[in-house]
Amino acid sequence: MLHRPVVSLRLTNCYGPRLRIRDARQTFLGIWIRQVLKNESFEVWGGEQLRDMTYVDDVVRAFLLAAEQATKPDVAGRVFNLGGSPPASLIELADRLIAANGGAGHYTVKSFPADRAPIDIGSYHADDRAFRAATGWEPLVGLDEGLARSLEWYRSRLADYT
Repeated sequence: MLHRPVVSLRLTNCYGPRLRIRDARQTFLGIWIRQVLKNESFEVWGGEQLRDMTYVDDVVRAFLLAAEQATKPDVAGRVFNLGGSPPASLIELADRLIAANGGAGHYTVKSFPADRAPIDIGSYHADDRAFRAATGWEPLVGLDEGLARSLEWYRSRLADYT
């Protein structure tokens, strides 16, 4: 039997280029990005829920680092949470997305729809201190920069993704 080093990463809210923005099958942020780029309003349900967002480049670096360090005792065989930027409320996230779009965009805050209540997870952000301590990883792309990069990437490709 071969013994291969294994490391598992649990991801939360990853975003960036190639995120599905056509519909809400992957994440709410994809819909928001699409709506902002089309200069259409989007809905924020609730708004006080906290999320930590991790830019795709930081996620890729985390996977590569986990693979490179998979034989180290502090890493081998472990399961780690992977977070990102400090948690932001959905309202703050909506405001920062619009700011990243040069101030263009608008949204309305609505109560979380009753028929969607089963999918409401409330606030969630990962505690990734163990992964950071074991590998030295930390996100390099902050939320504002990541949102701006995402919007810029989709601008010329919007028709291909909607």
